[in-house]
Amino acid sequence: QNKDQFGEWRKAFISKTNIQLVESDQDLLVDNLQSIQLINKRVYSKNEYTSFVLEFEGDFSKCSSGDLIAFQPKINEEERYYSIGKLSNSKIVLAVRKIDDGLCSNWLFQLDIGASISGRLQSNDKFHLPKDSQKIVAIANGTGVAPYIGMIREKKKKDSFTLLWGGKDNENFELYSDHLQSQIEKESVSISTVYSKSHEFDGKYVQSLIPLNSQLILDTVATGGTILICGGIKMRDGVLVELDKVLSENGGELSSKELLKLDQLRMDCY
Repeated sequence: QNKDQFGEWRKAFISKTNIQLVESDQDLLVDNLQSIQLINKRVYSKNEYTSFVLEFEGDFSKCSSGDLIAFQPKINEEERYYSIGKLSNSKIVLAVRKIDDGLCSNWLFQLDIGASISGRLQSNDKFHLPKDSQKIVAIANGTGVAPYIGMIREKKKKDSFTLLWGGKDNENFELYSDHLQSQIEKESVSISTVYSKSHEFDGKYVQSLIPLNSQLILDTVATGGTILICGGIKMRDGVLVELDKVLSENGGELSSKELLKLDQLRMDCY
């Protein structure tokens, strides 16, 4: 039987026996799938490192930047989740690092513009743009920038938004620049970058931007603002070390753990 036939049988069985049959988790996942179409694709590839940006068209009216979309390239394989940057109610952007033996990243990488695929949207409200924060410091490395591409568009005009981003080099940043540069010109948006493969930055990573922006971070915390972190676990750990240094060295009583409890620190790391 296919799924539709099973559904008809299930209804008839319940009607005759009054015994409820609960759908399996897999059936529920299938029911939540929706079709989306790839409309744009950009690739950065250098020294065995490849990352790419995908724009999809579909119905995204019920999701927000920071939510997740799950893909299942093959039946019975585990879903892979990617953070969403919402461009509009009909467009989202994803940033993906291509892993050599990564089933889903390679599947996405091979898609041609115009291809239609199925994805499952999942709420991730713990990493939405805070509604009441007038100051936002968003920290990311590599593809972790994706949700911020949407959040910059969602923020209130008067609220300040500072992106601290670390990547390989300037060409790596250009992968996202089309989405970011137009927003930099808007009121209260700024971006600081550091490149690990550039001699100019001496191999430094995004956590090196924390002490350089210590006053901004302290002001953000003091005024009830929010710090966001998105990207790899190793990056997260390095950022938290530098964040705690800034908080303690300036006589503050707060730590990153306490900021988490106050919902002034939100993280989506993997």
